[in-house]
Amino acid sequence: MRLNGNETLTREADGHLAEAYRPLHRSVLITCIVYFSYVTVGHFMDETGAHLALLGSISVLTVICAATILTLRRALG
Repeated sequence: MRLNGNETLTREADGHLAEAYRPLHRSVLITCIVYFSYVTVGHFMDETGAHLALLGSISVLTVICAATILTLRRALG
């Protein structure tokens, strides 16, 4: 497929825009990891039974997902 000049400029602009947001994404992911790590510890101190299982697993899963996304973003460039 052949691109015209406008499509080429749009794709280049999209790449530059993605690069501009990279520090913002990194800071949001790091903040998410720190906050939900703190929340996870709080759940293990305050909750019992089914509430602990549900809330604890949600917060742990959130930390794992955010850490995975942050790691993949660093590995992929």
